[in-house]
Amino acid sequence: MKRIVLLFMTVMASLLMYAQETKPSVSGYEGVQANKQAVQFEIKFEQRTPAIDVYMQKTDTKVKPVYYKFNFNLLRTTNRVLLNKWLKESK
Repeated sequence: MKRIVLLFMTVMASLLMYAQETKPSVSGYEGVQANKQAVQFEIKFEQRTPAIDVYMQKTDTKVKPVYYKFNFNLLRTTNRVLLNKWLKESK
């Protein structure tokens, strides 16, 4: 019983300690307003057309065609193996 009373008193004392009202610290800047001028943004929408008086030919940017020689038998067998693996894993 004494333990319960002692525990109750220590809890109440700690609650009183933590429940005390604290004063807000005075920083000296209450009510001070900054005088800044308002910034205004101006957005202009203009049509951006390329200059037609300047023209450069693009002959060096042409991509040469590339031809690949595929072995279709190898492709079929590889696809068959991959498809069978996928079917086994999906079951």
